[in-house]
Amino acid sequence: MFVNIIKVLLGNASASIVTYISLLYLSLVLPSSIYGNFTQFYYALAIVLIIIDLGLSSSLVIFLSNKLKIFSIINVINIYKFHYILLFTILYMTMNYLFGYTTSLLICSISMLSLINKFISIKLQVIEKWSESARVIFFMTFIRSIFLIVFVYAFNKYSSEHIKIGYLELNILFAALISLFITHIYTCQKFKEIEKEKINKKDLNHTSIYLYFGSILAIICMRADVFLIDHFINSNSAGEYAKVSIIFFVFPMLISSINSVLLRYYSVDDNSSHNILANHLKKITIICMLIYITVLIFIFIFKEYIHTFFKYEMIAVFMVLLLAYIGALISGTYESKIMARNQKYYMLIKLVQLITIMIIFLISYKHLGVLSAAIAFLMSRISGWLMIINYHVSGK
Repeated sequence: MFVNIIKVLLGNASASIVTYISLLYLSLVLPSSIYGNFTQFYYALAIVLIIIDLGLSSSLVIFLSNKLKIFSIINVINIYKFHYILLFTILYMTMNYLFGYTTSLLICSISMLSLINKFISIKLQVIEKWSESARVIFFMTFIRSIFLIVFVYAFNKYSSEHIKIGYLELNILFAALISLFITHIYTCQKFKEIEKEKINKKDLNHTSIYLYFGSILAIICMRADVFLIDHFINSNSAGEYAKVSIIFFVFPMLISSINSVLLRYYSVDDNSSHNILANHLKKITIICMLIYITVLIFIFIFKEYIHTFFKYEMIAVFMVLLLAYIGALISGTYESKIMARNQKYYMLIKLVQLITIMIIFLISYKHLGVLSAAIAFLMSRISGWLMIINYHVSGK
């Protein structure tokens, strides 16, 4: 089990590092306003991907884990074709108001390509090909990052024009097309001899609906802070905040990689594995807290040197977000059990977290400015931690 976690972690950690380097590079060479707009586009891709997923990724893992069979992506899309038509119509109309028709069309197209890529990765997870699944995710992330870095570097070096957000958006589209092509070539031979399970809505609907809304709420909670700053404060502040928060881009990917393996095992009835897992989660909790204390001491010792690069306000934002994300890394491992066993409660956790972040930000942003977004995010995490503790203590 833990060998598989390491495999997924290595793949997703590599993808996270590449993504972090590319976004850090963009944050340094692009104007704050352009980078802030690009960050919103990037976050919108993540939100739309969750929306069009329909909760099917996790539901397919839960449903097929005991069967060791794969599913047909074409079959799944065909079953839910009317859902997709309705969703894309609503999404396009909504995003057209926020981004414009060209950007909206690009977001929908890129998200659909990413969803197919994600389904391929899920098929590999179901049959426990964890290394291959991690590589599929890495291909997509690596190609996207390389496209962005090379294009922005070449444009700044050889063009006298100011770079436009539309150029970056088209780069993401081309990267998605190429990564899907590479993924298809890489995996097409791996599924030939694996039996396919014919999927119908009844198999998935009892879990997918709660996971669907829970996942949407989760991704909004993870990205709401930047959007709130942009709307209620200004774009430049959102860009500055995004430059700090991008440091933690690795955490959602780490949480996702761990949960993808844990969900697979919690979906199978095996009490001995669950007991071993519980013991290791306690060790993870201790390690994460030691990391936070170490970083806190480091910043306290070198605070004057760090201040030459960052305002004290941004240092405070960093420390609050670090605590929130380390806590999310710990609690996320316990959430995977809730996802596998009680999808309705999982959705409720995410709803409470979203309400918390909205209320805390709206109350405090006029007094605390950008720092209010970080505090609101932390408080939303704490509300979720309390609900997770309640779940495990009450033995639901």
